[in-house]
Amino acid sequence: MFVFVLILLLIAAVLGVLGAVLKFTAVLVLSLTLATVISIAIVWWAVKRQTRRYIESTKPETRQVYDTEGRVLRPDLPDQTD
Repeated sequence: MFVFVLILLLIAAVLGVLGAVLKFTAVLVLSLTLATVISIAIVWWAVKRQTRRYIESTKPETRQVYDTEGRVLRPDLPDQTD
């Protein structure tokens, strides 16, 4: 396979289109790399989002209790009276 690629490059050089072949190859490789990076980023974001949704759905529901001044009372803390 490697020899085949070298033969094609030599033919392109002889015909004077080596620059065009190399530019086309560079554009092709960079396009595939960009598509791969974007795909990985989208999958990462989706997995992260689904994980957060799952964690939120498994948390127990809590109820907040307020005092007369609108402050949240926490039943796990002792009353602080001044």
